[in-house]
Amino acid sequence: MDFVQLQRAYHERVNLALTRFIEPLPFQSSPLVNAMQYGALLGGKRLRPFLVYATGEMLHADAAAWMRPPPRWSVFTLTL
Repeated sequence: MDFVQLQRAYHERVNLALTRFIEPLPFQSSPLVNAMQYGALLGGKRLRPFLVYATGEMLHADAAAWMRPPPRWSVFTLTL
């Protein structure tokens, strides 16, 4: 897999994780949830998660350990 394909695969993983976090929130049509979806799922801002996935695979880390959902407070920082 080349770099661009790998980057796309990681991007999809991150978006799926963020979607799973945001979907169960109450008040889905509220301005706050809409802003969260827009800010988190817009795209870009995926360098940190990319580095986490790439480093984990490079070091042959246990995927269950580094791919589990982060604490709720850190999901926002993943999108920065």
